[in-house]
Amino acid sequence: MDRLIQSRLDQLESSDEAVLARLSEVSQLVRELSSRLETYEARAVQPPRKVPAVPMAKTDVNALYEKGLQAFDKQEYSSAKRLFGVIMSTDVQGPLADNAQYWLGECAYAVEDYTGALEAFKRVFQFPETEKDADAQRKLGYCYLRLGDSESALIEYKRLTVDYPESEYLTRAEEQIRRIRAARASKP
Repeated sequence: MDRLIQSRLDQLESSDEAVLARLSEVSQLVRELSSRLETYEARAVQPPRKVPAVPMAKTDVNALYEKGLQAFDKQEYSSAKRLFGVIMSTDVQGPLADNAQYWLGECAYAVEDYTGALEAFKRVFQFPETEKDADAQRKLGYCYLRLGDSESALIEYKRLTVDYPESEYLTRAEEQIRRIRAARASKP
């Protein structure tokens, strides 16, 4: 029995030595990899720092906004989109930012990019003091109709009637709701 115990102890001791040797190898490998990583990090080119946008002067923003509206009226939608985009990238918290965001949606809608228009109109609601919320809500319904999603359009028009009961678009929204319901009722 003593020989069996001694044999087992010898096995465990040699096993411990093998584990310690392997652990030493792994430690050495970790040190080498750490050294290589430090070398690579030292050589890496640091990405340029993002410079925060400098707010534009109010007159500059107003002029850009007016130019954007003029371009839209002339059906120069890419120019209008560019001008409204400049406002959004340089004066995102300014007093015309919500309007510029709305007109970005109108630009997308005008070129039949209804998915892009949806996204742009949804962003209007990120501005707590916007006066374009009812307008954007109405356009969400139109976008969904153009995309063939009458169920979502119905939801958006209902939301307009509930959230904006004083809206100038209330009658149009109610009319769209009736049309959508009538179309659904006529389907077998």
